[in-house]
Amino acid sequence: MRQRCDNTYREILSRIRIGLVTDSDINVLLSRKSSCDERLNELCTYMNQLPVDTICLLPTCYLCTTLNTAMLDKIDGDEILLITDDVDCAPAMEKKVYKILKDKNEKVSETAGIERVIAIKIGAKVMIRRNID
Repeated sequence: MRQRCDNTYREILSRIRIGLVTDSDINVLLSRKSSCDERLNELCTYMNQLPVDTICLLPTCYLCTTLNTAMLDKIDGDEILLITDDVDCAPAMEKKVYKILKDKNEKVSETAGIERVIAIKIGAKVMIRRNID
């Protein structure tokens, strides 16, 4: 029980269970509320204190993108945008392949996980998710 040592919180939860929430309860809960930005900054600070080879596993690509963007924003310097070009085929097929890929630029799931535009900064950690030949 996480509330074992926090009597105030335990009592608030008990009142919520029976539907007797007071204004005081609401004020206490609001005072303990933290924003997503605050939590994200705390996570970035924590991640920066870990060893360089630490890997952070996240349940969704969206959360991964959110954390990566926040970590990148913490690095001083200019952002460098890399435009990807994912075509390796016979010259006779290039036109057809470019047309197909043009329609899929926004769908990372259909381009082997390759983003159309990759933002990096000098000093940023980069993880390649696909083999490069």
